[in-house]
Amino acid sequence: MWISYFISAIPGIILVYRTGWPVLIMGIVGYFIGIFYTAGPKPLNATPICELVVSFFISYFIILVSIYVTIYGVYPLTRNLALTTVIRCLPLTLIFYALQLANNTCDLHEDLNNGRHTLASYTGKKNALKIIKALIIAGLLFPIAVVLFGLAKWPLIFSCFLLPILWPKLKQFFEHPDKQTTYLQMIKYLSIFFITYIAIYTVLVLV
Repeated sequence: MWISYFISAIPGIILVYRTGWPVLIMGIVGYFIGIFYTAGPKPLNATPICELVVSFFISYFIILVSIYVTIYGVYPLTRNLALTTVIRCLPLTLIFYALQLANNTCDLHEDLNNGRHTLASYTGKKNALKIIKALIIAGLLFPIAVVLFGLAKWPLIFSCFLLPILWPKLKQFFEHPDKQTTYLQMIKYLSIFFITYIAIYTVLVLV
């Protein structure tokens, strides 16, 4: 583990040298989350905010750092850019949140035996499944809001058409949430949305 941290720090130090102290701060935050997500007497993955932490950092924070490094010396990283990036990333964040909650819902009994109290342990399995449904629907429809906010061109709405296509497949998880079968299928089907949303957005930016 420590070897991995050391190796990853080498390009991190180079980036700090080339772009400045904000990357150092972002890196420290990233290392803190990465380490204490599972380490310590009360790791983050044993709390009801673990799903939020994972989805936020994977779908937004990493992207924001990438944006800063990319535009350094050309454009400033403003508060407005950070906020609009949140909105652009929110469809992905919501889906990541749903997947994390689905994972912890499947592991609910095991987590409780191990003293891990994730969000699912507070809501119960039945309510957790309702939240997952709401998150998926919101995530797959949020590209409409991205367009309405003027942050993307209208063809991005085509990614929303995946909702009626994927929903019958996703219902298998809600009827029988299982880590080894239906959860893996859920990851596969929702990955289609990830790829489609990012692909369409990228093309719209380039054309």
